[in-house]
Amino acid sequence: MQPTIPPGPNIFGVVSPSGGGKSSLIFAFLQDHSHLFELSISHTTRSPRSGEQSGRHYYFCDADDFRRRIAEGEFVEWALVHGNYYGTTAGELERIHAGNKSVILDIDIQGWIQLKNKIPAAEALFVLPPSFAEMTRRLKGRGSESPESLDRRYRSCLKEIAQMEQCQWFMINDEFARSFEMLRWWMVDHQPAFHSRQQAIQVGQQISRDLEKSLEQRSVS
Repeated sequence: MQPTIPPGPNIFGVVSPSGGGKSSLIFAFLQDHSHLFELSISHTTRSPRSGEQSGRHYYFCDADDFRRRIAEGEFVEWALVHGNYYGTTAGELERIHAGNKSVILDIDIQGWIQLKNKIPAAEALFVLPPSFAEMTRRLKGRGSESPESLDRRYRSCLKEIAQMEQCQWFMINDEFARSFEMLRWWMVDHQPAFHSRQQAIQVGQQISRDLEKSLEQRSVS
């Protein structure tokens, strides 16, 4: 199954390593622009967390149902992450388009690579934290990261940053208000005014070096 894609830029993927701040930016953006945009809801096989509702936060399903949907070609992207499946169906994109809204995808890099191969008109923004130190501050500020989970996130961040050039646009999220305006220019005005590819790559490379150094130090200790 392939989604019905109206003309024009109407599928926006926002990608970032942990601590990049993409979810906060998307949430703030939708508060002002929910009449024009809607966040795509993913299917997942993980269990609901406290307060989560199926059809609002995720579409919760079991592994057999998810694998059936894979076999039947329902997903435009999917991944197995830490033992749980996550994916976006073509039907979800069609549902949003049927309401005359553009789609926002809060998506990881491997999901984006799959999706762009199926929907070349889709656009993606890679959001970077300004530094490793700031990324770590944001992650620890959540109050939910154990040393083990932090290590897993660091390793995932390395993989995400290594593939960041699969996206068309790049943002260094160092000042929330400015980043929010950049997001609006892109999605509403169709006038991307982001950081240059070269600048973003330099920041990403520095974060990667600091990540690798931190992981080495943690493994020794």
